[in-house]
Amino acid sequence: MDIEEASALAATGDVDAIFYLGKIHHLGEGVDQDIEKAISYFEQAEELGHLLAPWVLGLIYYNGEFVEKNDSKAFYYWSRSADLGYAPAALQAGLKLLGFLDDPSFPDDDREVSVLKLVNWWEFALEEGIEHAAHNLARFYHTGLHVPKDLNKANYYLNLAATAGSSDAQFDLSIAYINGLGVEKDFVEARKWCELAAEDGHKDAIRNLGLMYLKGDGVDVDLVSAFNYFKRGAFLGHAECHNDLATMYEEGQGVEVNPLEAYTHYLLAGLNNNELASKSVQRLTPLLPSGVAEGQKLANTYQKMIDDTVWTTQQMDAVSNVENQDYTEERRLKEVDECEEVLKAIQAEEYETAKTLLETLAKEDNLTAKLDLARLHLRQLINDPDFDFAIKLLEEASRSGSSDASNQLGSTLEDGTGTLKNVIEALEFYRFAADQGSANGMFNMGRCYLLGIGTEQHTANAMTWLGKAAHLDHELACHWMGSLYYEGQYIESEPTMASNFYERGATLGHSYSQNKLGLMYRDGIGRDTNLEQAFSLFKLSATSGNEWGQFLLGQMYLNGSYIKEDLNLAKKLFTLSADQGLADAQVELGAMYGKGLGMPADRVKSVELYKLAAEQGVAIANFNLGVVYINGDGIEPDIDLGVSYMSQAAVLGMEEAEEILVELKNKYGIESE
Repeated sequence: MDIEEASALAATGDVDAIFYLGKIHHLGEGVDQDIEKAISYFEQAEELGHLLAPWVLGLIYYNGEFVEKNDSKAFYYWSRSADLGYAPAALQAGLKLLGFLDDPSFPDDDREVSVLKLVNWWEFALEEGIEHAAHNLARFYHTGLHVPKDLNKANYYLNLAATAGSSDAQFDLSIAYINGLGVEKDFVEARKWCELAAEDGHKDAIRNLGLMYLKGDGVDVDLVSAFNYFKRGAFLGHAECHNDLATMYEEGQGVEVNPLEAYTHYLLAGLNNNELASKSVQRLTPLLPSGVAEGQKLANTYQKMIDDTVWTTQQMDAVSNVENQDYTEERRLKEVDECEEVLKAIQAEEYETAKTLLETLAKEDNLTAKLDLARLHLRQLINDPDFDFAIKLLEEASRSGSSDASNQLGSTLEDGTGTLKNVIEALEFYRFAADQGSANGMFNMGRCYLLGIGTEQHTANAMTWLGKAAHLDHELACHWMGSLYYEGQYIESEPTMASNFYERGATLGHSYSQNKLGLMYRDGIGRDTNLEQAFSLFKLSATSGNEWGQFLLGQMYLNGSYIKEDLNLAKKLFTLSADQGLADAQVELGAMYGKGLGMPADRVKSVELYKLAAEQGVAIANFNLGVVYINGDGIEPDIDLGVSYMSQAAVLGMEEAEEILVELKNKYGIESE
């Protein structure tokens, strides 16, 4: 849309055109920057109900952008945007309202309604995926300043925010376990959450881990580990860690006594207003062999290192923000467009043509082309594939900011495709991809931590990374998080949480999540029983070709659950599923053929299907074959073969099979193998 077209549309009251005019005057895009005009257009759009117009107006007044800073106007406009359904505005409006509530002059008559509005805004923001809102709600209920203090609610919201990857929430949750705030004191849980926060560079969490190892809270006393945590925190600029580190140097705890190092860290702590450290500086001054000058010089050196560390941390934090990288989303989309002819060639399986096109684009530093060219080599889709060249291409693209290339490198190293298998290096590339903002990289980090690939198995770390990927709508991560909460293998089972993650995956179109959520609705686990929802989810999955969805939908038609019994449709669905190799469907279809349900009985076809399932180790399939061959039910009897199948069913845990084998032995003297 150009300015003339926008102006013409705006004159007719087109709200999007009016907002567009506000935006270009605000940013100076194709016109001279004019904040007054921008505000006028945004105000018009806001009056007509545009979602983003009040949000932008709020930002202008909050930041004092070419206008006088005005928090009241910022709050007014953010409130409008929040009420229109814009989640970031709901978060910010809530924070602004909290600031007003903290003012003693806030009218008491308005307080109750305002608190309810704030909670509703933050809960809406949380529903829309802004996990920071959960942490805000946790602190709100924890302090009890404007609502009755409720530690159970506070910890519920803390768990949500911590699981979603908020290091602040992880630290606060660890404090709750340390002090028994709404939960039983549990230093093991506290350490778990502290470690997660520390992994994200949370300075207070790093110090608390040092204190745990120093005092033996939830762990064995380990002075070396305590020293290392304090040192890490100190060089991130944490004053208390400087003081702790100085004490260990002075007393020789976990390190040799070193008055110079002790003096230096006390000095750095004192510079950050630690009074106790300042007194220690005076106490140690006479003990320095070469006077205070050396200590001050070392402190200056350390402070420069600390400043550099903070700068580096800030730079690393920016890596996950695509807008701060040279490899922007705009550039990626442009590169994808440039590869349009390549895509056509690949779809036509003309891989040599695709290779030639990609080589030209790769020389022009098209990172998408480098990635796709590497994949052609790795998957051996072209003549004379060159694995070393493929890895070189991936490394170049990864260094230039392609998270897909970083993730592909991790996968290549994990599988050992064309290179030496190295799961430790694979994990580092997955981490790099995750730091670049890749949901696939985050998922793979979670998978590796959960399964112990390239690192020790660590459930909490796994859930943090899987949670981050799920938050970015990674279908498989949603499914894995649902399964973790459902199965209770690594953590305590929480069916409601499981159903929430499965629902997110199902909404994204993940067929296995649709199956799982459907089962939870069918069986009343984590959700109220709702056969209509179950049927709808199974149908979605089956329509996508998922073998479990076809089987579960077939069961509903077979049993007449919610839907009218339809044996023909049940048979059709079981056949589709069985043809994909699902043993449960092969058993059900075998039973239908054996009993003649909706068709003439066909024992030969029934046995054929049971055998397919039996080969996959299904107990009931082996049992049914045993019965058929022992009784000669519709086929030539074969006692030995029947006993063999029945024995296998017993081995697979079927008690009824064991009872039949005992009966055969007692009555007929037939021994199982």
